[in-house]
Amino acid sequence: MAWKDLSYWVRGGLVFFSISLFFCIISIFCMYNNIGFGRLDCLPVLIPLVIVTIPFSSLFSSIPESFSIYFIQIFACLIWAVIGMLIGWIYGRIKNRSKDSKKVKK
Repeated sequence: MAWKDLSYWVRGGLVFFSISLFFCIISIFCMYNNIGFGRLDCLPVLIPLVIVTIPFSSLFSSIPESFSIYFIQIFACLIWAVIGMLIGWIYGRIKNRSKDSKKVKK
């Protein structure tokens, strides 16, 4: 299937998931290159991941700390994918509405 054949919600989900996965990979490199989360060097990379997980922070309290970082990153990627799907769905609805109104006018 070509990119143009995909529906808008799938495109949005893929784009947002890809971007969030990029941030997750950079944050892992940031952790393991002795930069750590204590310094502000990683802060711009972590902001998109942390923002979406704040409302769900009570879910992560029962997970051991060694796994929680990876769980939070995976969870953030999925949340961003859902946000992208919603944005793509809304965009598709708006775009299709304008096509439908042109059909009615003819």
